[in-house]
Amino acid sequence: QDLFLIDQVQKYKTLHDSIDNRRILMAAELLTTGKIVIESDDFVKYEVDYGRDASLNFSPATLWSDVSAPIVDDINTMVALLIAKGNAAPTVALTSTSVFNAMLKNTQFKASFIAPVEQVQIAYAPQLIDGMKAQYRGMIGSVQIWVYDAVIKTGGATTRLIPNDFFALISDMNGVLAHCAIQNLKAFGQPLDYFDDQWYNPDPSALFMMTESSPLVVPSNPNGVVGGVDFI
Repeated sequence: QDLFLIDQVQKYKTLHDSIDNRRILMAAELLTTGKIVIESDDFVKYEVDYGRDASLNFSPATLWSDVSAPIVDDINTMVALLIAKGNAAPTVALTSTSVFNAMLKNTQFKASFIAPVEQVQIAYAPQLIDGMKAQYRGMIGSVQIWVYDAVIKTGGATTRLIPNDFFALISDMNGVLAHCAIQNLKAFGQPLDYFDDQWYNPDPSALFMMTESSPLVVPSNPNGVVGGVDFI
């Protein structure tokens, strides 16, 4: 009896973890595209578009993998776009380790953000890649630089949460994780984080378990992000 209960707890934890992973994927999709696509085998495709201004989808004219690329000029252009369309200055830069390493090799970036302080401090200390969580790497002016190389397994495939060539400046870090009403009759339309259910089938004898959730990631400022892919 005890082992049976323990197994049920473990199964529900697996179901909850799956839902948590889906929330993370939704947040990453919203960050990188400004919209969320909801679709499954038994659910018609639905796109939630928060209306991010198209001009905030920015890619540099010269790849940042080119050491002579005008990275600082590009960043200043992105800051101006964010202030004009999002009415706020950036506080965070989010990118991959590959893009960040390209920045460290860039002539203009080194002259602006490394050379002025290299005699008194290490501007950007070396770190190993962490495939699970975001890593703080330093500052550019008043903007924090974070790299994020986390991957997630979905549908049998391993997927990066943000593309390897992604870079973005972010002014708004205060989105909301909303929950819509659970359609199961037993849930009475409650907007729950998780709704656990189980039922017994006598022939063949089996216990079925299910967890339902209806999360939706909502930005407080749809125009609080400028950036995109093709930076390296």
